[in-house]
Amino acid sequence: MLLALLLLVLSGCIGDLFSNPLYDIKSSISNGETLPPKSVITVGLEKNRVLIDSLVKVYKDEIVCYESTITNLEHVVIASDEGKYKVKISDPKTDVKKTLEFKVNALEREVYLDGGTIYYDYLTEDALTLATDLWIRFYKYFEKTLDNGEKVSERLRLNLIDVDEDGIYDK
Repeated sequence: MLLALLLLVLSGCIGDLFSNPLYDIKSSISNGETLPPKSVITVGLEKNRVLIDSLVKVYKDEIVCYESTITNLEHVVIASDEGKYKVKISDPKTDVKKTLEFKVNALEREVYLDGGTIYYDYLTEDALTLATDLWIRFYKYFEKTLDNGEKVSERLRLNLIDVDEDGIYDK
């Protein structure tokens, strides 16, 4: 009986020695997200769902723009300019490295500051293979006050004009 209990305890300890820890990124954004300029992001490395000390290296358009020299549980990254960002976070005690990628685009900020709404339509491959011409329509949403004081949203279709006939809409 005592031998069985001893074997059970030892097998539990030995089993932990051979288990692989689960590493993951804990961040205030998700991978692949698009953000406006001057966004503040927090990022950390989790080992078995517990934050651990880590180092971070931030790339903007494949060029290193920040590299930490001190380990922290969480790192604060400021994405100030437009571009493609990559955050590589690593455990200095092991060779584990994880990557978080995101984009910074001023269009997001401009749309929201204007009080507008942006919609993304995604077309499937099946729909695109059958199409010979793809027509894109642009709309502007604005708020209108009715005679009774009620405010409603109106949608106005925009007709874009190519003034210099170079194939790019100017107005």
